[in-house]
Parts: sequence; C-alpha cells; structure tokens
Amino acid sequence: MRIIDKAIKRIKLSFHNNTQQTSKINTLPNNAKLQTLSMEADTIIFDTETTGNFSDQRIIEIGGLFLRKGVPIGEWQQLINPGVNITHFSQHLSGINDAMIANEPPASTVIPWFINSIQNLTIVGYNVNFDINALNEEANRLGMSGISVSNVIDVIDIARQSLPNSPSYSLEQVAILLNVSDTEKHRALDDAILTWKCWQKMESMNNKQIILSQEQVTTVSQRNSKIRNDKNKACSFKQVS
Repeated sequence: MRIIDKAIKRIKLSFHNNTQQTSKINTLPNNAKLQTLSMEADTIIFDTETTGNFSDQRIIEIGGLFLRKGVPIGEWQQLINPGVNITHFSQHLSGINDAMIANEPPASTVIPWFINSIQNLTIVGYNVNFDINALNEEANRLGMSGISVSNVIDVIDIARQSLPNSPSYSLEQVAILLNVSDTEKHRALDDAILTWKCWQKMESMNNKQIILSQEQVTTVSQRNSKIRNDKNKACSFKQVS
C-alpha cells in the first residue's frame, strides 16, 4: 500500500494569527475550507474526541479525511472549546488538555457547519455510532437537526467479518493485526486516517478472512489487558493544585 501522505493532498488548516486573540473565536476560516472539501468529495471518514464525561460528554475535536471515488482529496481538523473541563482520562488518551482548547471556537460555531457540510456525503468511521451520537447530542443542545444515518459505513463491522476470532476489535488492535500500524495516536484526524488504512486493507482482501492462531489470540488478549490497565490508571489520576 502506498503511504497515505503520498496519496493525500494535504490542506493545512489554521486560524489567522494576530496579536489580538479576541477575533479568533469569532472567525473560523476552517468553515470555508470544510465547505469546499465537502463539495468536492463524495465520502468522509471522520472521528471525534470528547471530554470523557460520559453522562454529559462534549466534543473537543473533529477530524475528517475526504475522499472522492475512493481517493483522499484532503484533510480537515478542528479543536473545539466545550465550555467544560476535559477529564484526566481524556487528556491522557488524546493528549488534548484544557489549555489547548481555551482559545478555540465553541461548538455553536463548528457543529452546524460540519453537520450541514457532510449531510449529503457517505459517512464512514470506526464504531461510528459513537461519533454520530456525539455530534447529534451537540446538535440537540443547539436546537438543530443532527446527522441522518441513511448512508453510513462502520469499518468495525468489516473488521468483525475479516477477523472473526479476534478477542478485540479496537481500532488499535485491528490495525496491528492487519499490519497497518502498531500505535493509535487518539487524535481525531490520525484515527480517521488509520480507519481509512484499515478499510483499504480489508477491502483488498476480497472478503477473505484472517483466522488468528491461539498464540495470536493470547497475544491480543494480553495486549488488550495492558491497554485497559493503562486506561484505568489514567482514570485514577488526580490533578495537583
């Protein structure tokens, strides 16, 4: 497989820098670029990162890889100020902290543009119902309609068919088993790109399945246990004032 950096026409997206940060929240050049990409694409692979407050989670980042006829044409990513603190668990997982999103735009500026821009595209993700639900919860808070789920592909379903006896179907574990990647960065755009790589690899298998040996099953189980333990440790972190 070709390295994705060679396939993607990278579109660098950033806010206009100036000495007065007050205008940063009120203007969002990313919106115009998002609209341009969505008009050229027929598919988006997207991922979100959230605050980790499961009872009232908020989106803190959206990342999307835009495709046309199966070929990447551009990337889009945006941090969001959720108006609430990010949990220690989420900070540990994504690397995004409160300081990083302090001057970023609120959901009310980003979410309507994103939903309206991708509404007519095929939507692809990994365990994508989580991301769609997160978006629709944000939309509901804003009093607007959410994303329609009529044209959605969830790559985790393809993974379950391609790796029928895997003890784990996390994106990280599936990527390792497919020899696509051995790390998961847990930033939204990185995960969207990794999802694309896994999807392409499984599509190239032409419906063939990979049956893991008992040794491989044991290795995946042990690796998954370590990941869970690391996450549990992250959840127990206490912020020192």
